Amino acid sequence: MNLLKLTLIALLLCAFGYFLIAITPQPQPLIEYHNDSTVRKKTPHIEDDIRTTINQNQPPAVNQLSSLDRVPASIQAQPYIPPITKSKNTKPYSGELDDHEAYKQFHAHQERELKMAFISASKQKIVRLEMLITRGIREGLSQEKIEFAKEKVSGLKAMSEQLQNELNTPH
Repeated sequence: MNLLKLTLIALLLCAFGYFLIAITPQPQPLIEYHNDSTVRKKTPHIEDDIRTTINQNQPPAVNQLSSLDRVPASIQAQPYIPPITKSKNTKPYSGELDDHEAYKQFHAHQERELKMAFISASKQKIVRLEMLITRGIREGLSQEKIEFAKEKVSGLKAMSEQLQNELNTPH
């Protein structure tokens, strides 16, 4: 008789536990799979808020403001996201494989183009970093961070100057 009571109690507890699991709302997965290859990351509630705001074509209400809206502008600086494009296809060597001099010239030409590309890109980067340093000083960024950024700029300038000297020096 006691074994029968224990079995019935165990079954009732299992049924009750299963019922609780069944009625508890489950969080939606953060990843959706489409067409067996496309993966889309979901952000619950944010997408709905964005759609609502876009559809209404008005700013969100005060109670909908995120915690980021209360963060100072110096912390909210937009991160740099490089453009995503296909890289330029470098022209493969098309000369004779046993012609060592022709390959050395091809390699020297590639190296020259790489150095010129670095010099060009570093000029743009230096201008951007100097603007950010000025902004950081204006917004009260710590002196340590300002000095770190200035070191980076001077390093870029030094490397650019070194590469420029290498390009001007005949080999």
